[in-house]
Amino acid sequence: VGAWASRPTVGVTVNLPHLNPSGVGLYSRLLSPGRAGAPLVNVDYIVVESALDRLDGCEYLLVRTGLDRADWVGPTERVVEDFIKKNPHKVTRVASFPIPLDQAEAVIYRCGGDENE
Repeated sequence: VGAWASRPTVGVTVNLPHLNPSGVGLYSRLLSPGRAGAPLVNVDYIVVESALDRLDGCEYLLVRTGLDRADWVGPTERVVEDFIKKNPHKVTRVASFPIPLDQAEAVIYRCGGDENE
C-alpha cells in the first residue's frame, strides 16, 4: 500500500490504438528501476463516464488536442477538455509530444492548482 500511495497517479482520457492507458501503464513498468520494479506511476483509466469522479485523485492528466478534427472522440475526452478550459488555475501544462494525428498532440497536465494552496 505504501509504495502505491507514494507514486503519482496519471489519469489517461485518450483511448486510441497508439495512445491509451494500457500503453502508459506498460511503459511505466518497463521504465521502472531495477528488475521487476514497481511502476513509475499509477495509471487511472479515465476513458468511461463513470470514471470521471476519480479525476480528483489524479496528480496528472494525459489528454490529446485536436478533438474538433478527430474522427473519433472518447466519452470523457470532451468533458476533461472543457474542465481544463474552464479551470486553467487548477491545471498546469507540463509536457507535450506529437502523436500520429493531423494537428494534434498529447499533453500532460499537472493537477491541483488554487484549490490546494
